[in-house]
Amino acid sequence: MVEKTKKYKLYKDGKSLVIGAIAVAGVIATTSVQSVSADTTNGNDTQAVKTADVKQDDKQVALQPTQSKDTAVKTETTTQVKSDVPTSVPSSTTQDKAKETVDKAQDTVKGSADDAKKSGVEVTQKPTQDVTINQGNAVDETNKVLSDLNKQDQAIKQATATQQANTQAKQQADTKRDEAVKQGQSDLGQATTDLKTAVDKAKTSGVEVTEKTEKVTPKFKDLKGLTGKALTDAMAHNIAEYNKAIEGAVSKEKQDTKAIEALRQQRDKAMGDYRTELARVTKVNTDRKNAYDKLVLDRETAIKAAIAKGDQHYTGTYDLNGYYGGFLNGKVHYDYTYHWDNAKRTFVVTKVDIRFDSQSPDKKGAGFWDTVYVQGPKFAIPQDSAKGHIQGGADITENGDTLWQQIKDPKYGVLFYLSQNNKTGQVVVHQDNTAGVPYEAVQLPNGDYELARFISRNRQGNPGVRDSEYANWIIGNKIVVHSDIPTEPTPPTYEKEPVEPAPLKGTATYYDVEALPKADTPAPQKVSFNLYNMKTTPVETPKTPEAPKAPETPKVTPTATPAPTPQAKVTQASILPHTGTTEKTGSSMLTAFAGIASLGLLGAMSKFKKKH
Repeated sequence: MVEKTKKYKLYKDGKSLVIGAIAVAGVIATTSVQSVSADTTNGNDTQAVKTADVKQDDKQVALQPTQSKDTAVKTETTTQVKSDVPTSVPSSTTQDKAKETVDKAQDTVKGSADDAKKSGVEVTQKPTQDVTINQGNAVDETNKVLSDLNKQDQAIKQATATQQANTQAKQQADTKRDEAVKQGQSDLGQATTDLKTAVDKAKTSGVEVTEKTEKVTPKFKDLKGLTGKALTDAMAHNIAEYNKAIEGAVSKEKQDTKAIEALRQQRDKAMGDYRTELARVTKVNTDRKNAYDKLVLDRETAIKAAIAKGDQHYTGTYDLNGYYGGFLNGKVHYDYTYHWDNAKRTFVVTKVDIRFDSQSPDKKGAGFWDTVYVQGPKFAIPQDSAKGHIQGGADITENGDTLWQQIKDPKYGVLFYLSQNNKTGQVVVHQDNTAGVPYEAVQLPNGDYELARFISRNRQGNPGVRDSEYANWIIGNKIVVHSDIPTEPTPPTYEKEPVEPAPLKGTATYYDVEALPKADTPAPQKVSFNLYNMKTTPVETPKTPEAPKAPETPKVTPTATPAPTPQAKVTQASILPHTGTTEKTGSSMLTAFAGIASLGLLGAMSKFKKKH
């Protein structure tokens, strides 16, 4: 610091010249510049904050929060802080008071350092620096030390604030993240549980469900190395992305749940309709089968009874007169022996006894050959060759013998044959009780059994129209025996059972949302500081100078005004540039400047005396 030059002049006090003040223009220069430091680290780099003999202003020191080397993202600065350490002492401060002030300031710095450690800041205390003060430089050196301690205290407090802000941001980010994850997992977990439940029910109902899992990766920001607001902002972004992914996954799983549930309901309805129809058809078919089985059982029971009876006989007389109204006279007496043949599942006639009693005709016709024969129920019926050759009611080409030739074939199974011309009464008889025996009886629809039948030949057509008449063989009468054996039941026609509905198919997708990343634990702030050992210098007691004798007043002869005494030119000392080591400027510079100034002043005074 350079003070303004003060001007001094000689004046008379009685007879003596008195020097009112001894001053040196521009000789007050800086002395003993001491550097102090407060080192803070940003990441792994150390930056030294150095101070020199400059005026401390009110601006705070702002520190950037910790930044990872792996990311170029910078966070905002934390709140700036001020130090309670004073930056100067009064100009009248003594060495002891200066030391006391510095010690008190250092207690503040140490307290800040302790608080920083508690907050997680890595604090390094560097070696203590010695500073020697004397009565002449106590104020200046103290101010420099205080200024440096103030900056160091600010740096420590700033690191503490940054550490606390980073910690708080981490805690806030973790809290918000945990809340989001808890809620998200709860929502997605519930949706997944509902979907799995729907799938299980659907599978039980017969729905074929394909299950798969899809990974959802939200667009998360990298949180590595982020601190402070940058961290909370990035976490807020990630939470929003996470929530969006969760909402999407929940929505899709709910849609699948609804779709699977719809398939299950559709399947249940189809299966319900199927089971209802199946039950109906089953009941109908069961009833039909039961009814059929009952008929079969009843028939088998009756058959067993018939078998138990063995051979049975059926006898009777057939009156031909009554049948033909007198044109064919006589009676046929019959006796049929039969029994149940279980292999053939019917009655079998094993013996036939037929006897014919001829009677004289009491009535004659136009000469038509009325003919009748007896056969078993399963034998064929012949076709008459005289068809269309009847004129005037008389056979033109047929007679009893020619007709016999037509029907004596074994395929007709003729047991008894009778042919009579109703005009002349001529009778032709043929009888063979063993023809076709044994043979099977035929069960009629009412359950009775036909043992034999009479086949008759009679006229057909309109007798009033020429050549419209013809002869034909027809069943005239049946020999029927009553039976308790029911007819063989016809197997029932069953309704077709319904076909089980084809299984429905669906897909269920479960979603796995990528975990919301956690914030990194912020790297601790790093700061270093150093304290000072203030060494005082003993103060010497100054000797009392003798009072100067008043000089004799010289006689002055007016002369020309003497030229002004040239002043010694003093070059201001500049402050050396600061380095990492302690800089010192010896106090010898002040002594040299003062000596030069004193010599100049004494020379001026001596010259003045000589002139006067």
